Amino acid sequence: DVTFKEDACRARTGNAPLNLSTMRKFALQLLSNMNDKHSLKKDNTRRL
Repeated sequence: DVTFKEDACRARTGNAPLNLSTMRKFALQLLSNMNDKHSLKKDNTRRL
């Protein structure tokens, strides 16, 4: 919610909400599937 500023988003009609939701999920999935040194999972593990 905070990352993509969904509360401030004004796309509320037609296919816009579904399209934006799909793009957000895709972006988060890409980040979670990264296998390099800067992956999201590895960074979170280092912080613990």
